[in-house]
Amino acid sequence: MLGLLEGTGYEKPGAGSAASTHYLAEAMRRAYADRAEFLGDPDFAHIPVQGLLNPRYLAGCARPSIRLARPQHGDRAWQRTAVRIRPDDHFNVIDAEGNAVALTIR
Repeated sequence: MLGLLEGTGYEKPGAGSAASTHYLAEAMRRAYADRAEFLGDPDFAHIPVQGLLNPRYLAGCARPSIRLARPQHGDRAWQRTAVRIRPDDHFNVIDAEGNAVALTIR
C-alpha cells in the first residue's frame, strides 16, 4: 500500500486528516483487489509478485485515479470486472440478520 501512496502527496494534509484517511482507504481498496485476485499458495498458483511491486504498475493504479473529491466507483482499471472461481476458493457471507454461510469450492 505504501507503494501505491508514493507520489500522491497523501502525507501533506497531516496524519488523521480526512484527506490522508481518504488516500489510505483508496490505497487499501486497490491493494485488496490485487489480493483477492492473486491470493493463493505459491506452490500451486502463479503469483506475479515482481509485477505487483513494479513502480510503474503501482503508479498506474494510484496516481490517475485517487481523487480527494469522492471515492472511486465503477469500472476502473484497478477493479476486477469478473470473478473467476477456482478449486479451493472459499467464501464467507453474513447477512444483516447475522445469518452466516461458508463455502469452499472443490
